[in-house]
Amino acid sequence: RTLHWSVRALRRRDLPNLTVVALLGGIGRGSEINMYETAARVAETLGAQCYYLAAPAFAASSAMRDMLLAQAGLREVLDRARRADIALVSVGTLGPTATNRRIGLLGDTETAELVAAGAVGDLLCTFLDRDGRPVDHPLNTCSVGLPVPDLATLPAAVLASGGAEKVTMVRAALVGGYVNHLITDEGTAEALVG
Repeated sequence: RTLHWSVRALRRRDLPNLTVVALLGGIGRGSEINMYETAARVAETLGAQCYYLAAPAFAASSAMRDMLLAQAGLREVLDRARRADIALVSVGTLGPTATNRRIGLLGDTETAELVAAGAVGDLLCTFLDRDGRPVDHPLNTCSVGLPVPDLATLPAAVLASGGAEKVTMVRAALVGGYVNHLITDEGTAEALVG
């Protein structure tokens, strides 16, 4: 949702040598958080080429995820993502109003299991504990996207997120070392350093 709304602030330009790459699989319907739509809008606004991970955000199993990621087209997109100069990401939470719950990516049972495993939210559909470590849960072996350790290797991994409900997850992403730039609001910044 944060990235979707951020696109509105972009100034239209023509940058034909720019490439926009979605870092996650998507969902099968139009939505403010569908990475396909967000990436397409960024590319259109900047006159850039766009690449998608043409797969669901979560595969039905880890074996299915591995099979999807073995496809040449998805491998090419992830290779492009790993060579990015800048990644712009946000984080999700597991609260009752969390976007991933609202759109049906997570049900009550899965959410309860993730919380019991120590998860405080997700970064690129990888569920992390408060210390930034991926939790032991099957969903972490089914997510289709750039692995968070690969995000940490990029020159500029920018986290854009804020709000009281996201402080713990923003801290987890920072402590885990997955991002090296933060765009947030004053209240979140104060809570992080307080």
